Amino acid sequence: MQQTTTQQILIIDDHQMVPAGWLEHLRKGENRIQYTSREPAEIRQLIQATQPYTWGIITLSDIHECHLLQPLRRWLSQAVLVAITTNDELGSYAYSAGLEYVTNSTKPDWAALHQDINQTLRQRARQRLNQPRPRKIQPLNAQQRQILHYVAHGMSNKEISRATYLAEGTVKNHMIRIFDYLGVTNRTQAALKAAPFA
Repeated sequence: MQQTTTQQILIIDDHQMVPAGWLEHLRKGENRIQYTSREPAEIRQLIQATQPYTWGIITLSDIHECHLLQPLRRWLSQAVLVAITTNDELGSYAYSAGLEYVTNSTKPDWAALHQDINQTLRQRARQRLNQPRPRKIQPLNAQQRQILHYVAHGMSNKEISRATYLAEGTVKNHMIRIFDYLGVTNRTQAALKAAPFA
């Protein structure tokens, strides 16, 4: 499968369980692969220095190696994680720690796995694009703070219009902006939140 973007891949494999054929496939294109030992401090240091990783691969051949799974999930929170295991029990530990893919080292379908991982990455990218971006709300200007002060003192739009020499329609527009900024829907709520602006 042709890859269009560079992927940063972390491999934790003291056992040399990642088959040469898959490594060769991973090296195609502009992928960047980094290897590290199972030493947590070394892994953490490498992750902090090289973020963001697109995905990580960890090999498991013993139950005692599973202590790394949950920290790895936290450290690589945005990456797709793959565990290559020697048995189903280790695979269960990997799934329970939140790894997305677990495969047995004795009967892997590497092409299908790679395709699935790329599909997961594409779905995540689409989800990030579709997330609504937080609006940047500008702070209230001096005139709006003054109007809010008058609202807190119980003045109507007409009274505020006279006091500020603004058209009543302009005061209404400012009120909409003030409500939006404060996250309120009426004058009473706005008056209750007016204290910091007094």
